[in-house]
Amino acid sequence: QEFRQASDHFRQGRLAQALDGFSRALAVDPRHDAARQSLVGALLNSRRSSEAERLLVERLGMAPDHAGFASILAQLQAERGDANGALVTLGASLPWATGNAPYHATMAALQARLGQHPQAITHYQTALRLTPNSGVWWMGLGLSLQAVGRNAEAVEALQRARSGENISPELLAFVEQRLRQMQ
Repeated sequence: QEFRQASDHFRQGRLAQALDGFSRALAVDPRHDAARQSLVGALLNSRRSSEAERLLVERLGMAPDHAGFASILAQLQAERGDANGALVTLGASLPWATGNAPYHATMAALQARLGQHPQAITHYQTALRLTPNSGVWWMGLGLSLQAVGRNAEAVEALQRARSGENISPELLAFVEQRLRQMQ
């Protein structure tokens, strides 16, 4: 009931009442993931990321079985400079992320940032098996392959990045520059 009322408040643009209602729903049932997801989303939209992060830590502390919450938490941790913490968060939920391409891509990007390119390659490949047209992920794979000296495979991945979806003009220019340097 609290969740339904909070959802109605949210749809009507009454954010304060919605936040209170989602919080009450979680007080009644801390594992009500829909209420938690709604509350986290509303908090993030309100630029209250530390409160959202607290809610995610709380839920994953009950059980790490929600890969989506782990991905959001990891992104928040990485944004505030805690890439190692973000990897720990993702690692705890890995068994529940089998078919979650963005989860694997997030893990790969963090590993690449920390210089863990062999592991990043594995996760980029997993993400790309699930979503084969992501230009950004092909680019990430190409950069990690290059970092470990697998240049022929890196060129192939970067070429695939050029024709991938969701790659900005700036990243496309970067990919083209990298390909020219490698050939």
